[in-house]
Amino acid sequence: MLVALLALTTVAYGQKKGEKTLLKTEVMAEKLGLDDKQKAALDKQLKEAAADRKAQAEKLRALREEMMRDAFVAQQAREANLKELLTDEQWAQYEKLKAERKKGNRGRAMGKRFGRSGGPDGQARQGRRPDMRRKMLEKQEKKGNDDGGDE
Repeated sequence: MLVALLALTTVAYGQKKGEKTLLKTEVMAEKLGLDDKQKAALDKQLKEAAADRKAQAEKLRALREEMMRDAFVAQQAREANLKELLTDEQWAQYEKLKAERKKGNRGRAMGKRFGRSGGPDGQARQGRRPDMRRKMLEKQEKKGNDDGGDE
């Protein structure tokens, strides 16, 4: 029985997405001992759930695109208002600052914000919690004192 389940899983690993529900149905039927009527109902339910997930993903994708368009339009409007407010020299300086901001520091700043880059000395952050390094150092100091480190 286990061999059949493994064979079924291995064969279906490379199957198309539409056939995954059939595989899930067969695996669950084997594990739960479902009869044919239950298998058919389960397969129908799994296919409906897959279709719902796909429709939800499409809705979210469309919503994300709409939000991106709205944000772009709003940014263009803000910049148009700013351009009216600034002199030509100030606008040129603003454009220069904006280009510098886009060019270099964004990735590095985001990495530091989320702890993905090295610190000022190029060393990666230690641990996920801010107090982890302090605790490790305290533990090392305590261990050093216990070993007769201070003579």
